[in-house]
Amino acid sequence: MEEWKQYRDTNYEVSNLGNIRNKETKKMKKQFQKNNGKLKNDYMRVSMYIEGKDRTISVHRIVAECFLPNFDEKLEVNHKNSIRYDNRACNLEMTTKEQNYQHSIQYGNGSRRKAVVGTNQEGEKKEFKSLWEAARFVEKTGKTRIVNIDHICNNIKNSIKGKCINSYGYKWEWLV
Repeated sequence: MEEWKQYRDTNYEVSNLGNIRNKETKKMKKQFQKNNGKLKNDYMRVSMYIEGKDRTISVHRIVAECFLPNFDEKLEVNHKNSIRYDNRACNLEMTTKEQNYQHSIQYGNGSRRKAVVGTNQEGEKKEFKSLWEAARFVEKTGKTRIVNIDHICNNIKNSIKGKCINSYGYKWEWLV
């Protein structure tokens, strides 16, 4: 059965099934994927007018905040079944970055599990067991102000695909 709760001090309600609606009109908010759905397994987002500003927020974070008793802004929200658009409260759990990574390895999350090698400007190669491990290395070296591991992973993948020459001082390749 669908249960509704108010989202913060806003004019919006969120359901345990991952739906979001206007509290007064009961009109459902349209959900969308970043990049117009070009990524087949991307997170669902919703635009909401909050405190006089248009904001785009991930649906799974909203559902988790309203329905998970242990919601913590500092933790990540994991999709138990690894389907990023399945935002039912029963499919969400709070995890650390490391736990979320281990889940992605165990249940598959594509390229994050692939080994990569980075070559710096001096020609020195550094091998990593996974794309995620390479992103953690970049994060720890302080070569980026980005704190989101997914963004670092995407930047490294863009380098591998040739969309940029190097990323974070390295030329990246999949390790064969």
